[in-house]
Amino acid sequence: MPTETALALKEPVQRAIDGLKCLTDDRIFDPRAEKMEFVVAANDMQRDLVFPQLIREAWNDGISVDFQFLPSGQPTVNMMREARCELALTPLPPDGPDIFQKPLFSGEMMCFYDAEMRDPPKSWKEYCSADHLTVRFAGGGTSIKVITDLEASQIGEPRVSVPNFNAIPPFIKGTRMIATEVSLMRLHTLRELDVAPLPFKSNRVTIYMIWHERSTNDPAHIWLRNRISEIASMIPELMQDL
Repeated sequence: MPTETALALKEPVQRAIDGLKCLTDDRIFDPRAEKMEFVVAANDMQRDLVFPQLIREAWNDGISVDFQFLPSGQPTVNMMREARCELALTPLPPDGPDIFQKPLFSGEMMCFYDAEMRDPPKSWKEYCSADHLTVRFAGGGTSIKVITDLEASQIGEPRVSVPNFNAIPPFIKGTRMIATEVSLMRLHTLRELDVAPLPFKSNRVTIYMIWHERSTNDPAHIWLRNRISEIASMIPELMQDL
């Protein structure tokens, strides 16, 4: 465990490191001449929508970039301030004066199910009485939280909770359970499941890219944010083709 002295030094040391890093922000930047490494916090849905394509294209262009991915769950301000990751993709951006955010893409909440086992719920009553499956994050929140608090309280506890979105299809297949997730998952994560609109109005979900102010002017970080934004801009067209 760190001593009280170590804890007291943490912020000034981080500021000193950030100050030294700023000395290189104005250098001429060529991504093909750099060895870049990033730690990114993203749950499997956001990660799989963006980063496989980003990595393939970068490597094909002769750009050396390595990634370490962490589950974002519900990112906190301290996660960004303590530099546990350089960047995060999340529908729940933390609020802080030193935390920057940019919306990337959005989608409607939809009902995912196995059509061989059941029809989708056609009313609020049918929806509430269904057996629900949801993703429960490490911080305690669930993916169904994007529905209003009143609706979520009426639904009750899910029959099954899993730790990530990729675990949903094996549990839904062959059962009468349903999962309420964002329509974007039709592209990758939940593409093998059947999907239908919810029988009520729900919140639209926006995925944000967030980072700490220390990274704003870093040329490597700017390159990463630009690549993420370019790939994210293609997603609405992919959704229209479904």
